[in-house]
Amino acid sequence: MNILTIGNGKNHNFGKLVDGILELAPAALIVSEQQYIGNNATRYANAGYLPIIYTDKPEDTDEGHYEAIYTETDGKIVQSWEFVSDIPNFSSEDNGKFLMVVDGKVAAVSIPNITEEVF
Repeated sequence: MNILTIGNGKNHNFGKLVDGILELAPAALIVSEQQYIGNNATRYANAGYLPIIYTDKPEDTDEGHYEAIYTETDGKIVQSWEFVSDIPNFSSEDNGKFLMVVDGKVAAVSIPNITEEVF
């Protein structure tokens, strides 16, 4: 079965996951020299595409934003959202580091360990 994409059109109702990344189906399928345009679930399924279930994106916050993730569940691709912090997370290995804001931009700054007290 040969499947081709006509133009740059994509069908946002069907897709497949390739290494965890959503790949949208082409807007038009060509199967055995026959062109199909539309949302026929059986044709898309035969071509390896699953229906996509979209969900509303939560609102971003001052602390971070949301990124879409896709999982295959019960023969469908389901969109969900993962919170990604925009605030650096320092661990105990980051001793001597702190955040500094200059002109509204946050930067991580490192200060070498001080071995004696200075007054």
